Amino acid sequence: MLVAVNKYITGRYRRKMVAPTGGIVHAATELIQRTYPLALLRWIGKIFVIVLFIVYIIISSWGVSRLEESFQLESVIPPESYYTKHLQASYFIYQW
Repeated sequence: MLVAVNKYITGRYRRKMVAPTGGIVHAATELIQRTYPLALLRWIGKIFVIVLFIVYIIISSWGVSRLEESFQLESVIPPESYYTKHLQASYFIYQW
C-alpha cells in the first residue's frame, strides 16, 4: 500500500493512506478512460450510440404498451383503517 506524506501549515507531517495502484478495477478503469472517449469521437461509435438509443426506445415503448392498470387500493390499506370505509362509501356513492 502506498503512503504519501502531506505537510500542513503548522509544519507537522501527517501520513495519508492512498489507494493502491494496480488490480483488476484499476486496469478496467484505465481501459475505459482510454477507449470510451475515442470510441465516441469516431463515426462508428456515434452510430452505435444512436442505434442503441433507438433499440432502447423501441423496447421501452413495447413494454409500456403491455402494462395493465389494475391497482386495487383495498389490497394495500388495512381493513381496520378509516380510509377503507371511505373507499367503500365512495364506491357506493360514485359507482366506480
